[in-house]
Amino acid sequence: MKKFYTLCAAMLMASSMLMGAQELSNTTTQWAKALTTQWTTQGSDIALAYDHSGIFAIGGAGTKTLDEEVKLGDDVIATGTLYTGTSTSGNQELFLSKIATDGTPEWTVYSTNGEVANNTTFVAATHDGGAVAVLKFRHTDGHITEQPVIVDGTGKTFNVDWTLDATGKRYYNGLVIKVNKNGAISWIKMIEVNHDPQPNATGSYATITSEAFYPKGVVVDANDNIFIGGNMRAELYVPKADGSLVTIPVHNVEGWNGDSQKSVGNLFVLKLDKNGNYAKHVVTTGTASCEQVQGMNFKDGKIYLFNTVVGVADNTFGLGNFNHTATHALGGLSLARLDTDLNVDYFTYEENAATKVITIQTPNVTTIGDNVWVACKAGNFDVAGVSTGTLTRAGVFIKADAATGEIKGGHVKATNQAGYFGAFEDSKGNVYAVGQALFGPLTVEKLDIETLEVTDNANLQSSTSDAQGVVVDGDVLYAMTRGMGNTTYIGSDITTSSTKYSCILSSYKLPTQVTTAIDQVNVEESNGPVNVYTIDGRLVRKQVVADNATEGLDRGLYIVGGKKVLVK
Repeated sequence: MKKFYTLCAAMLMASSMLMGAQELSNTTTQWAKALTTQWTTQGSDIALAYDHSGIFAIGGAGTKTLDEEVKLGDDVIATGTLYTGTSTSGNQELFLSKIATDGTPEWTVYSTNGEVANNTTFVAATHDGGAVAVLKFRHTDGHITEQPVIVDGTGKTFNVDWTLDATGKRYYNGLVIKVNKNGAISWIKMIEVNHDPQPNATGSYATITSEAFYPKGVVVDANDNIFIGGNMRAELYVPKADGSLVTIPVHNVEGWNGDSQKSVGNLFVLKLDKNGNYAKHVVTTGTASCEQVQGMNFKDGKIYLFNTVVGVADNTFGLGNFNHTATHALGGLSLARLDTDLNVDYFTYEENAATKVITIQTPNVTTIGDNVWVACKAGNFDVAGVSTGTLTRAGVFIKADAATGEIKGGHVKATNQAGYFGAFEDSKGNVYAVGQALFGPLTVEKLDIETLEVTDNANLQSSTSDAQGVVVDGDVLYAMTRGMGNTTYIGSDITTSSTKYSCILSSYKLPTQVTTAIDQVNVEESNGPVNVYTIDGRLVRKQVVADNATEGLDRGLYIVGGKKVLVK
């Protein structure tokens, strides 16, 4: 009997310790590094490498001279570009970096003549251990007579074949870049834009439409087909395998003068094959002031979209076979699901009840099990009973049904200029939202999955000015934020310091196992060797024969070649 009570006491103590260990305050920082130049840097997106060997980070780094250094922590990852413009941020040259799990930069792809627009560069992992990136790109100011140049992770340079505009003005096209596991560029494809001036253009817009392509995300499927979503405001020209171009027509731009500050145009999703050649596209139909993809996610053979639409009263718009009629011009929130042939499963629309058009920042959509989670910083938001009230900006976190897109509830971070930008669930079914407040901390909050009330929280990073992305891998969380000055991190003595606003990348050990890592592996692999993962996303066997992939493993549920396998 004594042994029984001793065992029970030990079990209770272990249970108590486990419960305590799962409190978010027990999160520890593994590493944190600022990406710095003499000017400013801006991250845009991160993605978990398919083989779980680290992350890919993409964005823009401000430089003005050829001898400048772009650094991640103490490591030089790129050199600068010659710039003769007047911006205090310099030229925002491209960086696309592979960073190992311990924070070591492995390679960087960067531009030495060329500039990206902030928050228009996106990256997705491919099954060969590499990545594909989409970016809005143009010449460096003052150097448009020279071809844009991109340097890959092996040091090889690529000239981007760019036809100069007769006016001599800079303009943005789209680039899609495939990078192998070792950082070598496999190919670069251009999505060209019709830059003719708009019929109603006046003043500085009368000679050229400089900005008309707005990518908002990129995902890949099991065969490494590439899907790009966003907003377009002029015809797009996409190359086919035979070298000819496919024209994607534009609508909802009537009366536009070419000013990039005005929201017009239509939503698009473009499918490319694994070599970057045109495969298919879908666009919205009907009449609206503006429709745009805000975020994309791929899960179990489906593409999930988080969109905003500003309608025209009493006019109908749609996607696929789904149509909606706007009752006012205040805009609303839309969710959509498409298959890999771009057939539309659903396209929802919830009108905004507030008296102004919704503003969205740091948008993110994550699909986990039966739920779609939408996270963003929003203003003038009052959709499906979720309202930011009188706050200028607030964090909005929405739960929707993955099968129908129906909104099931929401939570608002009722702090002005606050926002959410990521979500994940743990192995026990708890949901977490990652957010920040302007010049406030980076936070992770545990929410009741039914009521969406916060039950636990922790500050991971002492100060942020903005946030871009978050990915999870088992019990590790990677975050991309922006900040300046001295920043401290939870459960460590790590400090980052920068004199300018800089992209900050950080890694945290969570006190719980996260299930969203499965999103990164839950796709069908080829008929060749497969990887084996635990249900919480840990890689246990790499590139083994499928027929006996689980032989000798402990009993439990595994992911083998993207499929769930029960070992008895």
